[in-house]
Amino acid sequence: MLPLIASLLAMTPAPLLPPPGDAPCSAREREGLAAINWWQGNWDVVDSASGAVVAHSVVAPQPGDACKLRESVTPVGDAGAYGAPLVTLVTYTAKAPNFRQMLVASDGQGSFLWGALQGDQLVLTGIIGDTRPRWTLTCRADGTLRLTIEQSRDGGATWNAAPVRDLTYRRASPATP
Repeated sequence: MLPLIASLLAMTPAPLLPPPGDAPCSAREREGLAAINWWQGNWDVVDSASGAVVAHSVVAPQPGDACKLRESVTPVGDAGAYGAPLVTLVTYTAKAPNFRQMLVASDGQGSFLWGALQGDQLVLTGIIGDTRPRWTLTCRADGTLRLTIEQSRDGGATWNAAPVRDLTYRRASPATP
């Protein structure tokens, strides 16, 4: 796991998270994260093609650090179909790329993504080996979110024709943990 994280850190264009001991959130950081308030909440994550719930997601400020959003994803049913439970931390900085996301799965896999808000979409890209993933999280008029995950093997010049994953986030019912 350490070689993977070390190689990802070497490829990240700027620090993902502020160093320990940084000052509390600036007004600009709070405003930046407020721009994606629509992502916060308890969600059922649905495979867009099959309609099956594949995970539950909780997005909220990181406990003890309101400068970060934390997403905790718990797969439902056959965990192998969706992946391992994972946690993501999202930060906002005044310096582009404004949004940075660190993902760490319980199986030790992880990645870093960075990007910006483009209208009603949070678009994040990263580098994993010879692959460049692109995650696009779209806030829809009906209150759901759509997450598409695409891949490029030529540095982002072209992207796969169909998303690797196409997921819909629906507000979880009160009975969902």
